[in-house]
Formats: sequence, structure tokens, C-alpha cells
Amino acid sequence: MNRQPLAHVSQGSQIPQVPQIPQVPPLRETRHRWTAWPLRMLLTLHAAMAIAQPVLIGRYLDGDFDRLGTHGTNGSVLPAIVLLCLGGALCHWAIGRGRFWPVLATALLVPVEGMQIGAGYAHNLAVHIPLGTSIVALAVLLAAWSWTPRVHQSRARRAITKPLPAQGFQGD
Repeated sequence: MNRQPLAHVSQGSQIPQVPQIPQVPPLRETRHRWTAWPLRMLLTLHAAMAIAQPVLIGRYLDGDFDRLGTHGTNGSVLPAIVLLCLGGALCHWAIGRGRFWPVLATALLVPVEGMQIGAGYAHNLAVHIPLGTSIVALAVLLAAWSWTPRVHQSRARRAITKPLPAQGFQGD
């Protein structure tokens, strides 16, 4: 096969135009950025309280026996804080047009923290310790994410466009 460059096209013939893709206006990133601040504050508070839990029980194991009561009280308040975090995530999703996955992550924490309280009062340490580790890890990751610029990324808007027609090779 001998392929010739496009130089063999005569002077009078026209090359067909490539169809243009319609432009979608960019999303306004600053419309409801304020919804990230309550979410940040609540997730940071929740992470700080979750991090305090192993510290408090460590103090108890070190001989400061009053810390067991503080550990229980702090653990009992955590589900209320995570419910506020869920409200903040819903607000950021609905009003601030944020991502939906933080709503799911905080909604997951609600029953998990309830199971954590039950396992702790039942003295089931085989469940209580790994579940507590998971809660602390998820709380820290959520709080860290909330302080990144990605918290302001809006949901993607789908462009409604017609697909471009397939263009075949016309050089042979």
C-alpha cells in the first residue's frame, strides 16, 4: 500500500470541517462555599473526640481510674456529634452542591458508633478495640479531607450533547 500525504489534494477541493463540541459553562465553585465550614468544624470536633478515646482508656490502664468514666462519657457523646456531622454533610451536599460520599461515610458512623458503645459496655474487647480503631481512622480521614481544597469541588454536571459522527479515513 502506497499512502500519499495530503499534499495530493487539489487546490479547488475543500477539507470537511470537524464538528465543534458544544461548550458547557463552568460551574460556579464559590456559590455556597460557606457550607464547608460547619462541616469542617464538626468533623474536626468528631475526630478530636475520637482520638481522645484511646488516650483516655490508656490513662485508665496507667492507673488514673477516673478516666474510665470520662472515656464512657466521651464515647456516649460521640454519636450525637456524628449526627451533627451527618447534618453538616447533608447541608454541604444539598445546599453547597458538594459530594455525596461524605453523607454516606457519616451515615455509616451512626450505627457503628452505637455498636461500639454496646460492645464497650458489654466488655467485648474483641469487637470494641478493632471497631474503635476503625472509627478513629475514618474520623481522621474525614476531618483531613474536609480541610483540603477538594471539599469545594462541586458535583459534576453532565453535558447533554449529541455524539459526534464517526469519521473514517479518506486518504486511500
